[in-house]
Amino acid sequence: EQAVIYNVNLVRANHQGLLKYLSTHAVKGIILNLYHSGTANVEKPGESVVELVEGLRKEKGIVFFGVTENGEPVDLHAYETSVRLREAGVVPLYDMLRDVAIAKLRLLDKDASAVKLVEAMLHSDVGEIDEQRIVAEDIAALKHLYS
Repeated sequence: EQAVIYNVNLVRANHQGLLKYLSTHAVKGIILNLYHSGTANVEKPGESVVELVEGLRKEKGIVFFGVTENGEPVDLHAYETSVRLREAGVVPLYDMLRDVAIAKLRLLDKDASAVKLVEAMLHSDVGEIDEQRIVAEDIAALKHLYS
């Protein structure tokens, strides 16, 4: 699969299951299922989701997108954790539902660049995302991280 969902809306001891999966699968994008408007927790600081995002973005070029477990719009300005996620490279999908996000990501061109994936996911084809919510400055900074 080129896209997977990774639940970070619960406290994880580590990310070994995901890392093992990524060692045998060519994944281009990961949908992070966040708690509330954009927080992700871990049991140990050394296993943080921020470090996971930064590492996989730099090492494998994986693009991370954020949705929430309850459909609440993603706000990566709301909490210290959510700000760090945005700075690490998580692209907020605002009000897009998790299942819509994974379906859309799986339908995109498997050879698309990271920046093209970001652009395509933030473009509303059938009303799946409210483009008025998009913070242009944030997206420009995220595209720069992925270029």
